[in-house]
Amino acid sequence: PGSSVPRLCPSATFGNATELRSVQECTPCPVGHACAAGATLPTPCGAGSYSDKPSDSCTLVPPGAYQDQAGKDAFKLCPRGSYCPPGSSVPRLCPSATFGNATELRSVQECTPCPVGHACAAGATLPTPCGAGSYSDKPSDSCTLVPPGAYQDQAGKDAFKLCPRGSYCPPGSSVPR
Repeated sequence: PGSSVPRLCPSATFGNATELRSVQECTPCPVGHACAAGATLPTPCGAGSYSDKPSDSCTLVPPGAYQDQAGKDAFKLCPRGSYCPPGSSVPRLCPSATFGNATELRSVQECTPCPVGHACAAGATLPTPCGAGSYSDKPSDSCTLVPPGAYQDQAGKDAFKLCPRGSYCPPGSSVPR
């Protein structure tokens, strides 16, 4: 029997043809898309979200993950040197003077402060030891050359040594001269 009132295809399905006769003729929403009740076409999930089953809505990617493309049915794990809050469409680099040596970091607070005697540029996965002739006395993105009248003969140090009597030490010295 006919209906005097058209019925909508239910949520998680769509109907892109005219004259559908039953709910069984509605098409399941494809993964990576959302289909609200009455949808005539699937709507791709935006970057930062996904759908892994027929659904009326997309799901934000969880913390520690991202999705940089639309219309996807899964997410990607956040790489080392980055963090990914919920709904991330791209990984965010750990800021300078920090590093991220694990995957799936969820917030900037999970990036580790760079240890003294090392440098950590934005997105660093491990600290880089300061070379001889330089030092770092606080978390930093770069090492500082030792000043004139000082030297540092070892890598990874947080201080410099004063040049001994009878020697001279230009800036960045690794040994007295």
